[in-house]
Amino acid sequence: MFYYAKLLTTIFIMLLSMGTNITAQQSTKDIKWVDGDDFGKSAQIPYWFKDSFLEIELDLEEALDEEKLLMLYFHQEGCPYCKATIEKNFSDPTTKDFIQENFDVVEINIRGSRSITLPNGDVVDEKVFSKLMQIQYTPTILILDDNGLNEPLERMNGFRPLPVFQEALLVVSGKDEELGFTLESEPHLVKEIYFSENFDLSTFTGEKPIAIFIEKRDCAICQQMHREAFASKENYKALNDWHVIQIDIDEADQEIILPNGISQKIGDFIEGRGVDFFPTIILYGLGETEETFRMDSYLTNYGVRSTLQYIESGDYKSQPSLQRWADKTRVARRAARGD
Repeated sequence: MFYYAKLLTTIFIMLLSMGTNITAQQSTKDIKWVDGDDFGKSAQIPYWFKDSFLEIELDLEEALDEEKLLMLYFHQEGCPYCKATIEKNFSDPTTKDFIQENFDVVEINIRGSRSITLPNGDVVDEKVFSKLMQIQYTPTILILDDNGLNEPLERMNGFRPLPVFQEALLVVSGKDEELGFTLESEPHLVKEIYFSENFDLSTFTGEKPIAIFIEKRDCAICQQMHREAFASKENYKALNDWHVIQIDIDEADQEIILPNGISQKIGDFIEGRGVDFFPTIILYGLGETEETFRMDSYLTNYGVRSTLQYIESGDYKSQPSLQRWADKTRVARRAARGD
């Protein structure tokens, strides 16, 4: 762990101070990333976040005038992934310095009631703004350049482990030109019992919900999630009731038949959906022929289990927000237990 942290710090310091050619070997093996069931605890928002009047256009103009990008950090109280992002990412000294130099950070509480002025002059509260920006996970980070809210430069859904978070910041800020990243892991796909070899998904439309695991062989995060979230008894049991396939991004020419009956090559399927995080799991509710939801962030057992239940139950049809659904479900469970 010490070697891991020291290496990351060295990479950033060398990049920022010297701009030399660097190749970083980073291992995520055996790292405990976040306690996903640690609800009710929050980390304090860093003091160096921008003290904003929440006028998005003005915040963006001020950032661009200083040759920075605008980072919108969406969070909520009691969110363990938000707590991990603050404590593991924003509080890392080198990362913090890099963000302050290259970004203005504005925090948005998805449950909050502060007024936000949109570029078109409309005024909405934080809850409405979060809905407008289609925030499903907390934290979600949107990074804006001169294209503004209509076309965010980067969107990070959910928690990102520190090396992945750092790499995303380097790329989006244009500071990665001479930096090569590799995540140290054995190049293989983890196979699960519930993975099917039947790639004709149209056969199962109306019979089972469908999940497509999009992975790559050198993905340390994929392997971490298979050791943890995808290995839990609850998720194993749940996914056995789904039709689940695993697709390898290196098998770009392999054909799959989507739930709507259209045949498509894997490479075209991935590109057409803008997948840039691995693993990404695309979910289709029972009878759905278009994508219902996706898991495209690092999730623990609880996060995966909640998302699967959200789709399995069909509640997504009446409750479009996973966060709100999860809150209500958790409160109902506690009431049933008499907590």
